[in-house]
Amino acid sequence: VAQNVRVDFIGDLQALPTSLKRQIAHARSSSRHNNGLRLTVALNYGGRQDVVNAVKVLTQKVLAGELSPEDIDENTISAFLS
Repeated sequence: VAQNVRVDFIGDLQALPTSLKRQIAHARSSSRHNNGLRLTVALNYGGRQDVVNAVKVLTQKVLAGELSPEDIDENTISAFLS
């Protein structure tokens, strides 16, 4: 964070040990206002799982009436990927 780096993490972080999740939360929180380089760390990440998670969220939004199926395109899907 000394170099104005914003740190983020993608992947299934819930499966990680609690102590590591605390460190991840600290790294995110202490660098959240940095606007220089952005460092994204992929932990326990799988591209297919990312797509499945995005589809689940989009499905929930459609069922809740927040999103129309006709509005789903490449950009919409991309917005829900890690």
